[in-house]
Order: sequence, then C-alpha cells, then structure tokens
Amino acid sequence: MGEQCNFTKGDVRYERPNGDKHCAQTQSNLLSEIYAHPENFIVKGLTVESGQTASRLTDAKTPTSTDNSTGHLPSEKVPSTKSPLEKAPVSATMPKPAFVGSPQDNLRPGQNTANLHPVEIHDSQSYEINHLKTASVRHDVPDAMVRIPKNFDPTKPINLVVYNHGYYTTAEGDFNKNHLDKQMEGAPPNTVLIVPEWQAAPGSKSPKEGNFGNRGQFDAMVQDIFNHTPELKGKTLNDVGTVGIVSHSAGFIPTEAELYNNKLSAKVNSVTLLDSLYRPGELDSWIQNNIKDLASGRKQFTNIYFDTRRNSEEQASRVKDLLNRAGLPGNSMLQTSSNIDSNALSRFPIVFKQESRKFNGDSPHYRIPAQYLSVVEDAAAEK
Repeated sequence: MGEQCNFTKGDVRYERPNGDKHCAQTQSNLLSEIYAHPENFIVKGLTVESGQTASRLTDAKTPTSTDNSTGHLPSEKVPSTKSPLEKAPVSATMPKPAFVGSPQDNLRPGQNTANLHPVEIHDSQSYEINHLKTASVRHDVPDAMVRIPKNFDPTKPINLVVYNHGYYTTAEGDFNKNHLDKQMEGAPPNTVLIVPEWQAAPGSKSPKEGNFGNRGQFDAMVQDIFNHTPELKGKTLNDVGTVGIVSHSAGFIPTEAELYNNKLSAKVNSVTLLDSLYRPGELDSWIQNNIKDLASGRKQFTNIYFDTRRNSEEQASRVKDLLNRAGLPGNSMLQTSSNIDSNALSRFPIVFKQESRKFNGDSPHYRIPAQYLSVVEDAAAEK
C-alpha cells in the first residue's frame, strides 16, 4: 500500500494543503494524525447522492480512556485493525441542497468575512454560512447552518434553537440527513435554528472543539451569524428572547460550553438530550439551578435515550430526589418507555423517555433525532 495523504469519510474529505508532502505510511497513522492535529488538514464537504453509500470510520487509533472525559462514546466498538472502512447506507430520501447563486451574489455590503449560500426548501429560508471569523477552526465545510422561518417578524424577540450534532457528521450533513428544516415547521413563531460546526475536525470521532469551548466564543459566533444572515442583520444578542439547546450523541460536548461558558446561557429555557448523556452529572448543576422553573413549567428538560440508558436513569433518580427535597410536585416529571407525542411533552416540563424501537432497521441511537426533534418543537408550540 502506498503513502496515505488524504482521507474521505461520509460527507467529508480531509486533504493536506497543496505542497504538503508529509504523507503517512498507513491509513491508521493518517487517521491518528487527523484526530491529533486537525489544523494540518483542509476539510471539504461532499455531496452524497441518493443510492450512494457513506463510509463509517472503524479503524481510528484515537486516545482512549476508562471514562468519558475524552468524549468517546461507550457504545462504540473497540477500533478494529483489520478493515479500515465500514459501509453504511444513506437514506434514499436524503435531500440535496439547492444552492442559489454564488457566495458573492448573496453577500450584502460589509459581509466580507463569510460566504453565504441560501438553500430554499419548504416554507422557510435556510443558509450555509462559511468562513466565519468566530469558527471553531478554519475549514472548508460550512461553519453553521441557519434556518429562518416563514413569516419571520424582525420586530419580535428571536426564539433561538441550537442543534449540536454528534460524531461522524457535520452541521451541513446533519441538517440534511435528519431533515432539520422540515422538522422545525411546527416550532413556535419566530424560531431561528442554528446548527454550529463545533468540531475542529468535522465529521470525525474527535472531541476537540478548537475555539468553540472558549469562554464567550459561542456568544460571539451567534452574533457573527446574525451579522451574515440577511433576515438577522442588525440584530444583537439582546434581541434573543429564549434559547433552546438540542444535543445528539457527542453534541453534549458543545452543549456544556454553551451552557457554562457563555452569557446566552442566561436565556436558555429548554435543554433536550437526544441520547446524549455520556458524561453523567455534567448537566446536574443547570437542572439544580433551574429546578423551580422546571417544576413550574417555565423551563423544559427532556432526555430521550437508548445508548445512555444507565446515565439517564441515574439522572432521573437524582432529579426525583431534587424535586422531593425542594418540596416541588413530583407530577411535573414523566419517566416512561411508552411512545410519547407532542401533547405528552407539552404537559410535563421534565421528561425522561427510553427509546427502544428501531427505525428502518437502524439503531435507535442514530434515528432519535429524525424521530423526535419535530415532537420537541411541536410541544414547545403547544405550551
């Protein structure tokens, strides 16, 4: 086998810059270098057509730990030294983004720090935003996906929803694969969706965040996104009324940064974990600080889990004890393995839901976002 210089996985490709001849002797060595030094590679997004397949990495010799402090998910298999790639089918209904015009055509005066790619789908306007100054690192995949709802009213407060993707995908990839645009159609009025690219090596199994975890970085990124989104230009963080955070899988890593390192955390009124509690106890302080608002229904906490069952059920037990010690009503919390809809979510401000159903043969872990984001947003609209 010859030297390994580039690597493609799923909807992303890692390439060495032109002129860089320092290639790895084996693919395993190349992958290890990608995870250790993502800044040495150019990351490019690839379009996946219906009927093609995406490759899932299984041969990465990444650092390991006996706990989850590095962000490696306990459900993932021990890396194999035999087959470097494992084929995974792509949904035949995956939409292909329709780019309108060139990046330069879509920039307003003063918008010279980012490329804006409008994507017109459903009854909304969606954008890919590239080359933000506040990006986690510099890469060639979109720094964020943004969805503006139909009939957005700039005179009213912004209901901001932040969706944090997991490993093996990108902000753009998750937006398309899980049909986030369509799932947000039932959200409360004036809900703006932002899907940030938080990984230093997008699409990898690396927990490295680059600059994203720095104090105040997410606040700055949101403002940067506002400045480069036509409908939000001129808006500031003061125009944000509420913030809802949704985390899937390894998305718990940026979720913690958003909650604990940024001023926007004061406006968070909803946290949703989609099989994402891989660090037990990490969200306990937010729950404890907001337990009265949660019990009264002024705020919402939802944990839908499969892989993270043990951590999630232990968290549910702690929340029950917390409600009891505070003398708050226990009937504000629902713990169930039965199917739930938006009506059930709207009636219980604290929800722990075990998921076990397979969707089209896929593990519940990978299908929970496509199944439940719309339920969560519909429930928010029903309150």
